[in-house]
Amino acid sequence: MGRAPTGTRKYNIENIWDTHHEIMRLLVMGLRRGEIARMLGVHPATVTNVQQSPVCQAQLSRLRARRDESAVDMTQAIKELAPEALRTLEATLSCGLPNVQLSAAKDILDRAGYTPVTKVRTENYSVHFTANEIDEIKKRAKEVGAIRPTEEETQDAEYEETPCTP
Repeated sequence: MGRAPTGTRKYNIENIWDTHHEIMRLLVMGLRRGEIARMLGVHPATVTNVQQSPVCQAQLSRLRARRDESAVDMTQAIKELAPEALRTLEATLSCGLPNVQLSAAKDILDRAGYTPVTKVRTENYSVHFTANEIDEIKKRAKEVGAIRPTEEETQDAEYEETPCTP
């Protein structure tokens, strides 16, 4: 049982019901309790109390079921329109207008999961090597085949391999 009203406080039941319905609607939309409280100018505890009430739980179940039915209906409608949409895209690709073709091709690639890179993360480091360290790095890279010897180095190696005959 609730408290007996004290003083001159009066409640407008219609406003309370409207607030409760709006809280339920926003809960179904996926908003958080704090957001709902700020939007409606009520205390977060009010949102929690409404959400946990049996009446609200039953209503939320019905609203979610309607929302899910609507999503299923939309999915079915999209599936039925897909062949026509594909024919339209194919016609657009063969229309001969480069800008229209490019736009259609991008849309198709996006929907196929080949979205363009939107963010590239790079890191830059500054390192100082001595001349001996650089020579050692080059030597190791040549040994593993990561770089090719220069023409001059190749000629020097051939010259060293050629036996001298006096």
